[in-house]
Amino acid sequence: ELPEDDPRWSRDGVYHAETLGPAKRRVQIILLDTRYHRDRPGPDGDILGEEQWQWLEQEFKGSAAQLHLIVSSIQVLAQEHAREKWHNFPRSRAKLFSLIGKHQVQGVIFISGDRHFGEISRMMSAQVGYPLYEITASGLTHSWRSFKGEPNALRVGTVYTDLHYGLLVIDWHASPVTIELQLRDRHNEVQRREILHLPALSPSLSR
Repeated sequence: ELPEDDPRWSRDGVYHAETLGPAKRRVQIILLDTRYHRDRPGPDGDILGEEQWQWLEQEFKGSAAQLHLIVSSIQVLAQEHAREKWHNFPRSRAKLFSLIGKHQVQGVIFISGDRHFGEISRMMSAQVGYPLYEITASGLTHSWRSFKGEPNALRVGTVYTDLHYGLLVIDWHASPVTIELQLRDRHNEVQRREILHLPALSPSLSR
């Protein structure tokens, strides 16, 4: 039901961005397409393709948002597991962090899935200048209940393997502004949480 002039009709891939909220309370949601242009995994393999990289940099350059939610189908921060992940494409991963740092993008939080369990990860990146967080949530209908464990040096807390969904709760009235990452079970009970603060997720205060 998109209008005919929507750029997604003419793009290779379905990446998109939306900015929500009033001035000083803006959230930019960036939906990456990590499938259409993906190379084979390897040191020089690319995930996004040149056109999408250029688009992403323009989104970063033009953003006035205080919080940026970058959505990826595969995990961005986790490194050790053998499944699909950005770490299998080290040049692309480094480029992503470099662009965030170059344009001093505030409040980046990654959202991912595709693992059939939930976890929260945290990584300090010298390229970005402040802690990067990722919430992985999947899924409402499938869970990896036979999960035996896997390493993730960046994991905050523990994995949640029952049916669940992820939720971000932003309190713009708090001082400092708080963002709570939550994993909630089928009964809407919070099973995992991590509370973040703005402007702590800002390069200007962390470098």
